[in-house]
Amino acid sequence: MVSRTKSSAGRRHRSKPPPATEPLVLDADRYGGKWIATVRGHVVAQSEDLKEVDALVREMGLADQAILTLVPKTGDLVV
Repeated sequence: MVSRTKSSAGRRHRSKPPPATEPLVLDADRYGGKWIATVRGHVVAQSEDLKEVDALVREMGLADQAILTLVPKTGDLVV
């Protein structure tokens, strides 16, 4: 049998839920047709060449954190 003291003590030490994240909205007029690197929802590098974006991210020391994405041009269909 578990006493109330022990069962309630377990509840006090639960971890907090992760913070809510904001969706990343890509501006097709600004980044359309380009490769971008994002870290925590913020664009940190952009270029039409993937290798250039990768090199910029590595120079910043963000290679392990960045997500590289090709932004579709305006009018492209994303499924």
